[in-house]
Amino acid sequence: MAIQITSELTVSPTPTTLPRQLRLTYEMVSDKQSEAVEVTYRIDGAATALRFDDGDGQVTEVTRTEKATDQAQEFEDRISMVGAPNGAFENVEIVQSVVDSTGEAIPGLVVLTVRR
Repeated sequence: MAIQITSELTVSPTPTTLPRQLRLTYEMVSDKQSEAVEVTYRIDGAATALRFDDGDGQVTEVTRTEKATDQAQEFEDRISMVGAPNGAFENVEIVQSVVDSTGEAIPGLVVLTVRR
């Protein structure tokens, strides 16, 4: 396996109110000296009104490209989230997919609590 996640995905701040810039962090290492990795974040749940705001509009999925090396390192993606929770608060799952140069996908998941 080319990529290994050495520290699972976390999100902060949680709980939070919106709009807010989220900080998504995780750690990974490659068995190669350097390789491009595609990281996708998706808001899980068709019924939710929460969206990422990537500057080009409000979407439920955002993709970033990172460069993993043979030294474990922490990665941080800052993504804005907008919308209003369904009710006083909503727990929303942010699903992560890390795809390495071989095409293998490594899943991740974190739950964000959004308050009104």
